[in-house]
Amino acid sequence: MKILFDGGLSPRWARYLPEACKVHTSRAMGWADKANGALLRLAAAESFDAVITLDLNMQFQQNPSTLPLPVIILAPERQGEEGVAQLLTGDVAKLLAQGAEKRFYRFGRGRV
Repeated sequence: MKILFDGGLSPRWARYLPEACKVHTSRAMGWADKANGALLRLAAAESFDAVITLDLNMQFQQNPSTLPLPVIILAPERQGEEGVAQLLTGDVAKLLAQGAEKRFYRFGRGRV
């Protein structure tokens, strides 16, 4: 499974996802300066299976009915790696294992 980490996610956090997930970052792809809509279109064109982001506003800036791939929004209650790790190893891993639809998913109750 090919996963894109959006800007605020460290590539080292990929270790919290199942081994089947091959994680790339928007920075490594040369897309760090892309607006959300363009980023999602590029990710879909490059056959990514999902985008994972800390951008809580993305769900309000994009039309859910036209999403080209699933977008997983993380809102950890605890700041830093520990909070992100908890979400990635729990809810996100389960979602990726069962298959995600082309829509927004938000995990966590925190504010990033």
